[in-house]
Amino acid sequence: MRQLAPASTLIASLALLGTAAAQEKNPAPTPAPAEAAAPAAEVTLEADPDGEAAEAPHRWHLELAVFPRITQQQIEGPNRDDLLTNDAGISTAFSASYAPIPYIEPGIWVQLDAGSVRRAVFSRPDENGDTSELQEVDGSYWSLWMAFMLRGRLGPAFAEVGWAPLILRDDTTRADLPNTKGETDGVFVGSRSVAWILGGGASIPVFDNFDITLRMQFRIRYLVSRGGEPLADEEETGQMTLWPYVGGHFHF
Repeated sequence: MRQLAPASTLIASLALLGTAAAQEKNPAPTPAPAEAAAPAAEVTLEADPDGEAAEAPHRWHLELAVFPRITQQQIEGPNRDDLLTNDAGISTAFSASYAPIPYIEPGIWVQLDAGSVRRAVFSRPDENGDTSELQEVDGSYWSLWMAFMLRGRLGPAFAEVGWAPLILRDDTTRADLPNTKGETDGVFVGSRSVAWILGGGASIPVFDNFDITLRMQFRIRYLVSRGGEPLADEEETGQMTLWPYVGGHFHF
C-alpha cells in the first residue's frame, strides 16, 4: 500500500514552485555593464628651463660703422720747415669674423677714410722763438686699411689685434714728399712691418642678433713709398691715432 508524503513536505514543495513561478514573471534586473573607462587626461610636459639644450653659439660676426674723423699731424725735421696738417672727413669701417671655437674670432678689417686736408708750413723758430706761416694748402685725401684681425670675446667685452698688409693713402697736399723719381702725385703705400691695430670695447644688445658696439682703437702706420717707388732720401712719415668707434654688430 502506497504511503503519502507528510503534510510539511508538501507545503515546502508548493512554496518552492511558487517562488520559481514568480521569478519567471519578474526576472531580476541584469546588472548594467560597467561604464567605459574615461579616457586618460592628456598631460603636457613643459620643458624644464634647466634641462633645455644650450643655444648654439653665434659663429659669424659682421660689423659696420660710419663716423666723423678729425686728426692733426705735426712734422718737424732738421732739414725742413715745420708742417701742420689737419684732416677732417668721414670714416667707414667694416669687419667680418668667424668663431671656430668659443671666445676666438679671426677675421678681416677694412676701413676707408675720405675728406679734406689743410696743410700749413711754418718757418723754423728764429732766435726769438717766433715762427711765421710760409704757405697754406687745401686739398683732399683718402686712406684705405685692409687688415687681418684676431678678436677675443668674453660676454659683451672684447679685445682685438690686427696687422694691415695693405695701407694706401692719397693726399693732394703732400707735394713735399716726392719719391725717388721726383713724382709727387702718386698714392702712398704703407710699411708692412709697422702697420698695427689694437682695440677693445663692448657690445650692447638691442635685438636677438644685433648689438651696438662701442670700441676704442689705436692704429700706427708708416708711409714708405709713393707711386710704386720709395720716398726720396729714404724718408718715412708715420702716424699714430687713437679713436672711438660706434657701430652696428650683427651675429648669427
